[in-house]
Amino acid sequence: MSIEHIRLSLLIALAAVVFLMWQAWQRDYAQPPQPSSESTAPASPSSGDARADVRGTPAIPAQRRPARPAGTGSERPTIRVRTDVLSVEIDLRGGDLRRADLLRYPVAPAQPHTPVRLFNDTEPDIFVAQSGLIGAASAPDHHSLYNAEQSDYRLSPSQDELKVALRWEGPGGVRVTKTYTFRRNSYVVEVSHRVQNAGDAPWRGRMYAQFQRTEPPHPGGLFRIYTYTGGVVSTQEDSYRKVDFGDRE
Repeated sequence: MSIEHIRLSLLIALAAVVFLMWQAWQRDYAQPPQPSSESTAPASPSSGDARADVRGTPAIPAQRRPARPAGTGSERPTIRVRTDVLSVEIDLRGGDLRRADLLRYPVAPAQPHTPVRLFNDTEPDIFVAQSGLIGAASAPDHHSLYNAEQSDYRLSPSQDELKVALRWEGPGGVRVTKTYTFRRNSYVVEVSHRVQNAGDAPWRGRMYAQFQRTEPPHPGGLFRIYTYTGGVVSTQEDSYRKVDFGDRE
């Protein structure tokens, strides 16, 4: 084979590789940004069973409040929680976990005092954890206003556990305490709801939990490498299965 034939073959192969890379980039990064969406996690192993147990309960309320615009201060009533590994902001309107900084992980070696932000309520990268109750009668969802005894909570050196209680009171004598539990050296944040019914009418309901999440924009560039951003499901059969934004219902 002559040098010209070899050169032509190499040029054809290079063009094919560039074309395939362009197709892959278009498929992964050239999609228009998706609007904010909510992924709902059932509070029990089977959401169908939960619905069967609580007949007549309404559906999970839709998102009404927009996220906080970038570069603006918070006008919502919030409380702040700090542990040895987390700095968290909780919105009393809904009791949402709207911000969470990982104190032991800086965003870059050159920025050791700027922690990675996991949960965030400013555009364009919104990631908020929401939860509430659904009942046939009045129940606090992620739009209801709670109150708390303090505006600032800290895990002291002598504590291994910190509980943050948010309280809501509805008509008919129904009181709900939504409690966040933080533990030392742990990134797990537990949330629970305790219902006290001092009225005469019975109260039945169920808990729900969901994420409000936007797909972050990708800057242009054919040869840029991006980390994965999206959902992951872990089961006994498959320990790590990606769930892209377009695959969610």
